[in-house]
Amino acid sequence: MVAAHPFRSWPVKLGERVYDLDVDGVEVSDRSRFKIDENALTIALKKHVSATAGSDAHNISEFGWCCTEFLDRIDNVNQLVDALKKQRCKPKLIR
Repeated sequence: MVAAHPFRSWPVKLGERVYDLDVDGVEVSDRSRFKIDENALTIALKKHVSATAGSDAHNISEFGWCCTEFLDRIDNVNQLVDALKKQRCKPKLIR
């Protein structure tokens, strides 16, 4: 499980509560801002979990602002989950 946008206020701001959750990753960037959320990155690093990014696009112009780049080839869901759990991915800002 990945904690999505933990410091965004809507719908629920997880913030520091992410430390108490059993997650495999923390989203550190999305379409709402073209930068890395340093607070979220700090949590991912301290928890030793993957830092991810996702466009979370609500319209076509927002698509592809950022993504999660996997270090190995991913052919199925099991490989994706395994890569997240092993921190074999990283956030990538595109635009």
